[in-house]
Amino acid sequence: MSPRSQRMAARPVQLQQECDSSSSEDSETGSSDAEAVKKARASFARPADWMIILGAVLAACAGIVNVGALLELRTVVSHMTGLTTNLGLRLEGVRIGMFSVDGEHVDSILTGETLQGHAGLAREAMLLIASFIFGAFLCGL
Repeated sequence: MSPRSQRMAARPVQLQQECDSSSSEDSETGSSDAEAVKKARASFARPADWMIILGAVLAACAGIVNVGALLELRTVVSHMTGLTTNLGLRLEGVRIGMFSVDGEHVDSILTGETLQGHAGLAREAMLLIASFIFGAFLCGL
């Protein structure tokens, strides 16, 4: 076992010991909460290496799909990485528009929006991403 794996394996034990020492000072309801926290922390483990590699490959595939759709179809795909790509594209348009001489038209291979158009679309992309994050938070309750 590598030193990193040994440290990762020892981490839940350290967290459990910290919970044990703090739970003795808690009240009765706090004690049950501490036990629930202790159980939850003990259940987490580092993902297997193959899961991390597969996740990286899937993220690369999503990026390839985004770039292909953006360059060939002039649009972004409608999942979170596409929304993030769209946000980055619009923020870059805002940056170019702010430093352009006339400030009206932002010449780009990908888009021909005005500065106001880029700002409005960037706001829309930010709201969509924030809505997704908020919805994910609500699902976790």
